[in-house]
Amino acid sequence: MQIRSILTVLDKPKHKQTAFEAAQQLQEQTGANLDLVAFRFNSLYDHDGALDKEQRRQLRHKVVADSRAWMKELAADSTVPEKTKMRTIWTNDIADWLADEVIERPVDLVVKSIHGSKTFTYTPTDWQILRTCNVPVLLKSTQRRRKPGNVVLVGLDFTRADAKRRKLNQKAMDAAKCMAALTGAKVHGVFALEISEVLRDLDIIDKKVTRKSILGRVMPDVEQFLAANEMPKSRMHFPVGKAGRVINSLAHDLNADLLVLGTGIHRVRQAIGLGSTAERVLPRAYRDVLVVHP
Repeated sequence: MQIRSILTVLDKPKHKQTAFEAAQQLQEQTGANLDLVAFRFNSLYDHDGALDKEQRRQLRHKVVADSRAWMKELAADSTVPEKTKMRTIWTNDIADWLADEVIERPVDLVVKSIHGSKTFTYTPTDWQILRTCNVPVLLKSTQRRRKPGNVVLVGLDFTRADAKRRKLNQKAMDAAKCMAALTGAKVHGVFALEISEVLRDLDIIDKKVTRKSILGRVMPDVEQFLAANEMPKSRMHFPVGKAGRVINSLAHDLNADLLVLGTGIHRVRQAIGLGSTAERVLPRAYRDVLVVHP
């Protein structure tokens, strides 16, 4: 993973510009080109009965002009390079615009902030971006955290040894190593062993025996992967339980600064709401998350 071009979704002016600050730092570390995008729309624009054609034109012009003036002030108060691109996009479908934009232009990373309280608060737009944007998306937390842990935790999946899953594991690892190199952090890996709690509670299966059986089956693939990525086995973790809970619990225990997750193998399943491991982990996350696709 190389970061040469960063598209940043700016927060609304009333919010702290968390995504912008993160993009600035990444630009300083990598020398990447910055593309700052502010999305604006007013629902009155679509109501023919409320405003006539000329009034709607004036409304759009006013909103866009104000946004551009604000962006210039934002850039002037920062250290972004003069060549930084700044755009105001008039649309109420951010996810669709981003999906098209990353196909038409060279974009290596999309940066967006997530607002929440104890956990991220994901909107339908956020979920749609994660499902349709085919470049890595860095979701920045707006919450203050304790002292940085200098750890990047990457979620891996060895349940099957098919080519798509191996490719996604490698892309997630490459992204984790790239981000860790910027700060000198250590990369840790996690593979959640999801054992049926119902069967365990009914004593149909034994947790320890089942864990040993799963690890015995996947360990050759795990060891090969770790060797190829020069990561010691001591930094690979195998917690037992639901992925959303145990991965976030491990991230907390390690005080991970960033959680890297792969998603998007089962696009059909996602479309009908079945989701992915990443989408089970995200609602519980309260740290920065980087999501990559195959």
